[in-house]
Amino acid sequence: MGSMKRALCIFLTVASTFALAQNQATFEGLLSGGGQFPATMKPADLPASYKACKIKMAGTGTAGGGIFDMMGSMMMGLVGAFSQMGSGEQRSDQPPAFVAYLDLSWTNGSILQVAGSDFLVTYALDLGMADLATLSESKGKPAFPDLKLILVKVSAINSFQPLPSVTKEAFIKALETPPPASNDNLKTQSLSNIKQVALATMMYVADYDDVFPWPQSSRGAIAVQYPYMKDLALGKSTNPDANEYYRFNTNVGGVAQTDIEDPQSVPLWYEGKPWPDGSRCVAFCDGHAKTVSAEEWPEVEKALNMRFKRTAKAPLPANHLIEQIPPR
Repeated sequence: MGSMKRALCIFLTVASTFALAQNQATFEGLLSGGGQFPATMKPADLPASYKACKIKMAGTGTAGGGIFDMMGSMMMGLVGAFSQMGSGEQRSDQPPAFVAYLDLSWTNGSILQVAGSDFLVTYALDLGMADLATLSESKGKPAFPDLKLILVKVSAINSFQPLPSVTKEAFIKALETPPPASNDNLKTQSLSNIKQVALATMMYVADYDDVFPWPQSSRGAIAVQYPYMKDLALGKSTNPDANEYYRFNTNVGGVAQTDIEDPQSVPLWYEGKPWPDGSRCVAFCDGHAKTVSAEEWPEVEKALNMRFKRTAKAPLPANHLIEQIPPR
Protein backbone atom coordinates (compact mmCIF):
# COMPACT_ATOMS: atom_id res chain seq x y z
CA MET A 1 0.00 0.00 0.00
CA GLY A 2 2.87 2.36 0.79
CA SER A 3 4.23 2.73 -2.75
CA MET A 4 0.78 3.16 -4.26
CA LYS A 5 -0.18 5.73 -1.66
CA ARG A 6 3.07 7.60 -2.35
CA ALA A 7 2.22 7.54 -6.08
CA LEU A 8 -1.21 8.93 -5.33
CA CYS A 9 0.28 11.65 -3.15
CA ILE A 10 2.73 12.61 -5.90
CA PHE A 11 -0.15 12.77 -8.39
CA LEU A 12 -2.24 14.86 -6.01
CA THR A 13 0.64 17.24 -5.42
CA VAL A 14 1.21 17.69 -9.15
CA ALA A 15 -2.51 18.11 -9.84
CA SER A 16 -2.71 20.57 -6.94
CA THR A 17 -6.50 20.57 -7.22
CA PHE A 18 -7.01 17.34 -5.30
CA ALA A 19 -7.23 17.23 -1.53
CA LEU A 20 -5.96 14.05 0.09
CA ALA A 21 -8.06 13.34 3.15
CA GLN A 22 -7.86 10.50 5.65
CA ASN A 23 -11.28 9.56 7.03
CA GLN A 24 -12.59 6.87 9.33
CA ALA A 25 -15.75 5.10 8.24
CA THR A 26 -17.69 1.89 8.60
CA PHE A 27 -19.52 -0.07 5.93
CA GLU A 28 -22.65 0.19 8.06
CA GLY A 29 -22.37 3.95 8.00
CA LEU A 30 -21.85 4.00 4.24
CA LEU A 31 -24.88 1.75 3.71
CA SER A 32 -27.02 4.13 5.76
CA GLY A 33 -26.22 6.91 3.30
CA GLY A 34 -24.71 9.10 5.95
CA GLY A 35 -21.36 10.83 5.90
CA GLN A 36 -19.73 13.16 3.43
CA PHE A 37 -19.79 10.73 0.50
CA PRO A 38 -23.28 10.10 -0.96
CA ALA A 39 -24.03 6.67 -2.40
CA THR A 40 -24.82 8.15 -5.82
CA MET A 41 -24.10 11.41 -7.59
CA LYS A 42 -25.25 12.94 -10.85
CA PRO A 43 -22.40 13.77 -13.25
CA ALA A 44 -23.44 17.41 -13.20
CA ASP A 45 -23.05 17.46 -9.41
CA LEU A 46 -19.43 16.31 -9.39
CA PRO A 47 -17.50 18.90 -7.36
CA ALA A 48 -14.70 20.73 -9.12
CA SER A 49 -12.18 18.90 -6.93
CA TYR A 50 -13.07 15.57 -8.55
CA LYS A 51 -10.86 14.68 -11.50
CA ALA A 52 -10.93 11.87 -14.04
CA CYS A 53 -8.59 8.90 -13.86
CA LYS A 54 -8.29 5.26 -14.89
CA ILE A 55 -7.66 2.64 -12.27
CA LYS A 56 -6.67 -0.97 -12.88
CA MET A 57 -6.98 -3.55 -10.17
CA ALA A 58 -4.54 -6.37 -9.45
CA GLY A 59 -5.45 -9.98 -8.97
CA THR A 60 -7.28 -11.20 -12.07
CA GLY A 61 -6.04 -12.15 -15.52
CA THR A 62 -2.61 -11.78 -17.03
CA ALA A 63 -3.07 -8.03 -17.29
CA GLY A 64 -4.13 -7.70 -13.67
CA GLY A 65 -7.33 -6.07 -14.75
CA GLY A 66 -10.08 -6.68 -12.23
CA ILE A 67 -13.39 -4.89 -12.59
CA PHE A 68 -11.99 -2.09 -14.72
CA ASP A 69 -10.56 -4.46 -17.32
CA MET A 70 -13.94 -6.19 -17.31
CA MET A 71 -15.45 -2.84 -18.26
CA GLY A 72 -12.86 -2.55 -21.02
CA SER A 73 -13.89 -5.94 -22.38
CA MET A 74 -17.52 -4.89 -22.29
CA MET A 75 -16.66 -1.75 -24.21
CA MET A 76 -14.82 -3.75 -26.87
CA GLY A 77 -17.92 -5.90 -27.23
CA LEU A 78 -20.05 -2.81 -27.62
CA VAL A 79 -17.75 -1.36 -30.28
CA GLY A 80 -17.91 -4.68 -32.11
CA ALA A 81 -21.68 -4.64 -31.97
CA PHE A 82 -21.68 -1.26 -33.66
CA SER A 83 -19.41 -2.42 -36.47
CA GLN A 84 -21.71 -5.21 -37.66
CA MET A 85 -25.39 -5.72 -38.28
CA GLY A 86 -27.41 -8.89 -38.31
CA SER A 87 -28.10 -8.49 -42.03
CA GLY A 88 -24.39 -8.51 -42.85
CA GLU A 89 -24.36 -4.83 -43.85
CA GLN A 90 -21.92 -2.44 -42.26
CA ARG A 91 -23.10 -0.20 -39.48
CA SER A 92 -21.71 3.19 -38.62
CA ASP A 93 -18.03 2.63 -37.85
CA GLN A 94 -18.21 5.18 -35.05
CA PRO A 95 -19.12 3.88 -31.59
CA PRO A 96 -21.25 6.07 -29.32
CA ALA A 97 -19.39 9.04 -27.85
CA PHE A 98 -19.92 7.72 -24.33
CA VAL A 99 -17.89 4.53 -24.99
CA ALA A 100 -14.62 6.39 -24.48
CA TYR A 101 -15.74 7.47 -21.01
CA LEU A 102 -17.22 4.28 -19.59
CA ASP A 103 -14.12 3.13 -17.72
CA LEU A 104 -13.40 6.46 -16.05
CA SER A 105 -13.36 7.00 -12.31
CA TRP A 106 -13.74 10.34 -10.62
CA THR A 107 -11.94 11.06 -7.37
CA ASN A 108 -10.62 13.91 -5.28
CA GLY A 109 -8.07 11.68 -3.63
CA SER A 110 -9.97 11.11 -0.41
CA ILE A 111 -9.09 7.88 1.37
CA LEU A 112 -11.39 6.13 3.80
CA GLN A 113 -10.19 3.74 6.44
CA VAL A 114 -12.70 0.95 6.78
CA ALA A 115 -12.10 -2.13 8.91
CA GLY A 116 -8.40 -1.40 9.04
CA SER A 117 -7.91 -1.01 5.25
CA ASP A 118 -7.46 2.08 3.11
CA PHE A 119 -9.94 2.72 0.29
CA LEU A 120 -9.77 5.40 -2.38
CA VAL A 121 -13.13 7.16 -2.76
CA THR A 122 -14.26 7.16 -6.39
CA TYR A 123 -17.44 7.68 -8.38
CA ALA A 124 -18.04 5.80 -11.62
CA LEU A 125 -20.71 4.41 -13.90
CA ASP A 126 -21.72 0.91 -12.86
CA LEU A 127 -23.15 -0.75 -15.98
CA GLY A 128 -23.75 -4.30 -17.13
CA MET A 129 -23.96 -5.64 -20.66
CA ALA A 130 -27.76 -5.32 -20.62
CA ASP A 131 -27.42 -1.64 -19.71
CA LEU A 132 -24.91 -1.08 -22.52
CA ALA A 133 -27.17 -2.81 -25.04
CA THR A 134 -30.09 -0.58 -24.03
CA LEU A 135 -27.96 2.57 -24.18
CA SER A 136 -26.50 1.64 -27.58
CA GLU A 137 -30.00 1.31 -29.03
CA SER A 138 -31.13 4.72 -27.77
CA LYS A 139 -32.55 6.91 -30.52
CA GLY A 140 -32.29 10.07 -28.44
CA LYS A 141 -30.22 11.15 -25.46
CA PRO A 142 -29.18 8.00 -23.55
CA ALA A 143 -30.66 7.66 -20.06
CA PHE A 144 -27.61 6.98 -17.92
CA PRO A 145 -27.95 6.13 -14.22
CA ASP A 146 -26.24 8.24 -11.60
CA LEU A 147 -22.59 7.69 -10.78
CA LYS A 148 -22.10 5.27 -7.91
CA LEU A 149 -19.77 5.50 -4.97
CA ILE A 150 -17.08 2.84 -5.47
CA LEU A 151 -14.44 2.28 -2.81
CA VAL A 152 -11.24 0.99 -4.35
CA LYS A 153 -8.88 -0.83 -2.01
CA VAL A 154 -5.60 1.01 -2.30
CA SER A 155 -3.44 -2.08 -1.81
CA ALA A 156 -5.20 -3.78 -4.76
CA ILE A 157 -4.57 -0.97 -7.24
CA ASN A 158 -2.31 -2.16 -10.05
CA SER A 159 -2.04 1.16 -11.89
CA PHE A 160 -3.41 4.66 -11.49
CA GLN A 161 -3.58 6.95 -14.54
CA PRO A 162 -4.69 10.57 -14.10
CA LEU A 163 -6.50 12.11 -17.08
CA PRO A 164 -6.13 15.87 -16.69
CA SER A 165 -7.39 16.51 -20.23
CA VAL A 166 -10.81 14.97 -19.49
CA THR A 167 -13.19 17.58 -18.14
CA LYS A 168 -16.52 17.12 -16.43
CA GLU A 169 -18.15 19.08 -19.26
CA ALA A 170 -16.76 16.73 -21.92
CA PHE A 171 -17.89 13.74 -19.87
CA ILE A 172 -21.44 15.05 -19.57
CA LYS A 173 -21.58 15.96 -23.26
CA ALA A 174 -20.51 12.43 -24.23
CA LEU A 175 -23.18 10.90 -22.00
CA GLU A 176 -25.85 13.11 -23.55
CA THR A 177 -24.87 12.51 -27.19
CA PRO A 178 -27.19 10.03 -28.95
CA PRO A 179 -25.45 7.02 -30.49
CA PRO A 180 -24.78 7.36 -34.22
CA ALA A 181 -27.53 5.89 -36.34
CA SER A 182 -26.56 2.72 -38.12
CA ASN A 183 -26.70 2.56 -41.90
CA ASP A 184 -29.68 0.21 -41.82
CA ASN A 185 -31.75 2.68 -39.82
CA LEU A 186 -30.60 5.59 -41.98
CA LYS A 187 -31.43 3.70 -45.16
CA THR A 188 -34.87 2.79 -43.82
CA GLN A 189 -35.45 6.47 -43.09
CA SER A 190 -34.23 7.44 -46.56
CA LEU A 191 -36.59 4.96 -48.19
CA SER A 192 -39.46 6.37 -46.13
CA ASN A 193 -38.49 9.91 -47.13
CA ILE A 194 -38.31 9.17 -50.85
CA LYS A 195 -41.68 7.39 -50.68
CA GLN A 196 -43.21 10.54 -49.23
CA VAL A 197 -41.53 12.69 -51.88
CA ALA A 198 -43.00 10.42 -54.57
CA LEU A 199 -46.42 10.65 -52.91
CA ALA A 200 -46.16 14.44 -53.04
CA THR A 201 -45.35 14.18 -56.75
CA MET A 202 -48.40 11.98 -57.33
CA MET A 203 -50.57 14.56 -55.54
CA TYR A 204 -49.10 17.27 -57.78
CA VAL A 205 -49.79 15.14 -60.86
CA ALA A 206 -53.41 14.64 -59.80
CA ASP A 207 -53.86 18.42 -59.56
CA TYR A 208 -52.17 19.15 -62.90
CA ASP A 209 -53.97 16.96 -65.42
CA ASP A 210 -51.84 13.87 -64.71
CA VAL A 211 -48.69 15.60 -65.97
CA PHE A 212 -45.42 15.38 -64.07
CA PRO A 213 -43.82 18.68 -63.06
CA TRP A 214 -41.17 19.97 -65.44
CA PRO A 215 -38.63 21.81 -63.30
CA GLN A 216 -35.17 22.75 -64.42
CA SER A 217 -33.43 21.01 -61.53
CA SER A 218 -34.04 18.52 -58.75
CA ARG A 219 -34.06 21.31 -56.20
CA GLY A 220 -36.65 23.06 -58.31
CA ALA A 221 -38.77 19.90 -58.32
CA ILE A 222 -38.71 19.81 -54.52
CA ALA A 223 -39.69 23.47 -54.39
CA VAL A 224 -42.56 23.01 -56.87
CA GLN A 225 -44.16 20.27 -54.82
CA TYR A 226 -43.39 21.81 -51.44
CA PRO A 227 -47.09 22.57 -50.79
CA TYR A 228 -47.70 18.81 -50.82
CA MET A 229 -44.71 18.01 -48.58
CA LYS A 230 -44.57 20.81 -46.00
CA ASP A 231 -41.23 19.53 -44.72
CA LEU A 232 -38.16 20.15 -46.87
CA ALA A 233 -36.18 17.65 -44.79
CA LEU A 234 -38.08 14.87 -46.56
CA GLY A 235 -36.40 15.87 -49.80
CA LYS A 236 -32.91 14.95 -48.63
CA SER A 237 -31.24 11.58 -48.60
CA THR A 238 -30.06 10.39 -45.20
CA ASN A 239 -27.00 8.74 -46.76
CA PRO A 240 -24.14 10.23 -44.69
CA ASP A 241 -21.86 10.04 -47.75
CA ALA A 242 -24.25 12.17 -49.82
CA ASN A 243 -26.25 14.67 -47.75
CA GLU A 244 -28.00 15.92 -50.87
CA TYR A 245 -31.51 16.29 -52.23
CA TYR A 246 -32.98 13.34 -54.05
CA ARG A 247 -32.53 13.66 -57.79
CA PHE A 248 -35.54 14.11 -60.03
CA ASN A 249 -35.68 12.30 -63.36
CA THR A 250 -35.99 15.37 -65.59
CA ASN A 251 -36.75 13.12 -68.59
CA VAL A 252 -40.26 12.59 -67.22
CA GLY A 253 -40.74 16.31 -66.55
CA GLY A 254 -43.77 17.62 -68.43
CA VAL A 255 -44.74 14.07 -69.46
CA ALA A 256 -48.26 12.74 -68.93
CA GLN A 257 -48.25 9.71 -66.63
CA THR A 258 -50.40 7.83 -69.15
CA ASP A 259 -47.70 8.25 -71.82
CA ILE A 260 -45.23 6.17 -69.81
CA GLU A 261 -45.92 2.57 -70.77
CA ASP A 262 -44.09 0.96 -67.86
CA PRO A 263 -44.26 3.50 -64.99
CA GLN A 264 -43.34 0.91 -62.35
CA SER A 265 -39.85 0.55 -63.89
CA VAL A 266 -39.13 4.19 -64.78
CA PRO A 267 -37.41 6.12 -61.99
CA LEU A 268 -39.04 9.31 -60.75
CA TRP A 269 -36.75 10.11 -57.80
CA TYR A 270 -33.46 8.46 -56.87
CA GLU A 271 -30.39 8.85 -54.71
CA GLY A 272 -27.51 10.30 -56.69
CA LYS A 273 -24.83 8.58 -54.61
CA PRO A 274 -24.92 4.94 -53.53
CA TRP A 275 -24.73 3.66 -49.98
CA PRO A 276 -21.56 1.84 -48.88
CA ASP A 277 -23.04 -1.43 -50.15
CA GLY A 278 -23.77 0.09 -53.56
CA SER A 279 -27.55 0.25 -53.12
CA ARG A 280 -29.79 3.28 -53.69
CA CYS A 281 -33.30 4.26 -52.72
CA VAL A 282 -35.43 4.84 -55.81
CA ALA A 283 -39.06 5.94 -56.29
CA PHE A 284 -40.77 5.10 -59.58
CA CYS A 285 -43.35 6.79 -61.77
CA ASP A 286 -46.20 4.68 -60.39
CA GLY A 287 -45.46 6.01 -56.89
CA HIS A 288 -43.83 2.97 -55.33
CA ALA A 289 -40.31 3.04 -53.91
CA LYS A 290 -37.72 0.44 -53.08
CA THR A 291 -34.05 -0.09 -52.34
CA VAL A 292 -32.23 -0.98 -55.56
CA SER A 293 -29.13 -3.16 -55.15
CA ALA A 294 -25.81 -2.46 -56.83
CA GLU A 295 -26.53 -5.30 -59.26
CA GLU A 296 -29.96 -3.89 -60.18
CA TRP A 297 -28.81 -0.31 -60.58
CA PRO A 298 -27.46 -0.55 -64.19
CA GLU A 299 -30.96 -1.45 -65.45
CA VAL A 300 -32.50 1.39 -63.48
CA GLU A 301 -29.87 3.74 -64.87
CA LYS A 302 -30.82 2.72 -68.42
CA ALA A 303 -34.43 3.62 -67.64
CA LEU A 304 -33.26 7.06 -66.50
CA ASN A 305 -32.12 7.78 -70.05
CA MET A 306 -35.46 6.95 -71.68
CA ARG A 307 -37.17 9.81 -73.53
CA PHE A 308 -40.92 10.43 -73.64
CA LYS A 309 -43.33 12.71 -75.47
CA ARG A 310 -43.84 15.84 -73.48
CA THR A 311 -47.34 17.21 -72.95
CA ALA A 312 -46.20 20.41 -71.29
CA LYS A 313 -45.05 23.14 -73.69
CA ALA A 314 -42.25 24.61 -71.58
CA PRO A 315 -40.40 23.94 -68.34
CA LEU A 316 -41.30 25.79 -65.18
CA PRO A 317 -39.41 29.04 -64.55
CA ALA A 318 -36.01 28.68 -62.97
CA ASN A 319 -37.11 30.82 -60.03
CA HIS A 320 -38.82 27.81 -58.49
CA LEU A 321 -36.01 27.31 -56.01
CA ILE A 322 -35.90 25.93 -52.50
CA GLU A 323 -34.18 29.08 -51.22
CA GLN A 324 -37.33 31.08 -52.06
CA ILE A 325 -39.56 29.00 -49.84
CA PRO A 326 -40.24 31.02 -46.67
CA PRO A 327 -39.13 29.36 -43.41
CA ARG A 328 -41.93 27.82 -41.39
